[in-house]
Amino acid sequence: MLKKLLFTLLFAGFYLYSSADGIVFFKGTYAEVQKEAKKQNKLIFIDCFTTWCGPCNRMARDVFPKKEIGDYFNEHFICYKLDMEKGEGLDIAKAYVVKSYPTYLFLNSAGELEHRTLGSKEASLFLEDGKIANDPERNLQGLAVKFVRGNHDTTLLHQLIIVSTEVEPELNEKALSVYWDEVTDAKLVEKRNWDIFVDYEKDINSKAYIYINKYRSDFDALYGADAVSRALFSKAGDAVRTAAETKNEALFKQGMGILDKCQDKEVLKTAGMNVLRFYRKMDRWKDYVEYADPFLAKYGTSQEIYNSVAWEIFAHSTDHAADEKALVYAQKSMQLEKNYGNTDTWANVLFKLKRYKEAEKAAKEAIALAKKEKLDYTSTQELLDKTQKSLAE
Repeated sequence: MLKKLLFTLLFAGFYLYSSADGIVFFKGTYAEVQKEAKKQNKLIFIDCFTTWCGPCNRMARDVFPKKEIGDYFNEHFICYKLDMEKGEGLDIAKAYVVKSYPTYLFLNSAGELEHRTLGSKEASLFLEDGKIANDPERNLQGLAVKFVRGNHDTTLLHQLIIVSTEVEPELNEKALSVYWDEVTDAKLVEKRNWDIFVDYEKDINSKAYIYINKYRSDFDALYGADAVSRALFSKAGDAVRTAAETKNEALFKQGMGILDKCQDKEVLKTAGMNVLRFYRKMDRWKDYVEYADPFLAKYGTSQEIYNSVAWEIFAHSTDHAADEKALVYAQKSMQLEKNYGNTDTWANVLFKLKRYKEAEKAAKEAIALAKKEKLDYTSTQELLDKTQKSLAE
């Protein structure tokens, strides 16, 4: 009888695991994840998310539950989710320098990085991320090792540039620099190299940027004046972001000087978020708010932009006036499209402002929305507990 019961339970467990749609995330500590990965000889996939991150929530709702995603990721990885702003997530964020959300880490059982990607994306592209991560000939670690050992083949460099973009800035910059050294000036105008410049170059002081800017009429003739201008201005916006990460005032001014001549709304919208990032990194909250007001009035067409700015202020500001502005931005985000992410932000800002009764109500609303959207609301529950404790004191 006992053997029959055990067989039934094992069979049922196997059936639930194998037939379940979507990614099955491991429950336990990070140390337990590593132990399981070693036992099964698999890589670890970590979804690095935050509760306020709209793209994170979109991936959790629309991509992770898909059958084709679950089929591949469950077979090849031990899958794990971590909120980067609480518990072990704080340690992981620090250890692997996670600064953008969502970030996807692919680690071996010893915790060594094999691959990383980031951002909200279509299921097909996310699936390809997983396949690249699982291939040592194509993943970040495999290509980086060959590069460090002196392999400067332009095909390998191109692959390394692709997989390192956004996720390993220093490696990406080195690979691009070596790539441009391997390409003669005469070949910079070729379509392949133009595409690499447009898609991956971010340094306004690179060999490629200086050359294209100097001989832009040649590129205008081939790719169109508007496309060339957009590319050059976009790189200035990227420079502002680099200035933020490195706290480089001179580079910030250089990038802003180029952007002064830009009329492209999409470029200015992206660059504007980088300007806000710079002021945040420099702890210049008066400048942050003074820039945010007209910027959001012009470009704040989505709930995500308002929510992102509100959370940035909440999470990093020590300026009361800026915190009051965060509340305004969170409310505007909810007016455009109320969801769990921006309602959670609203609740957190209210708590920070010590408006506990309103924070309690907002946290309950956020939890209700999370349940409806089938999202994890652990951090919001913790906020609600803290709020109710403050009310009881």
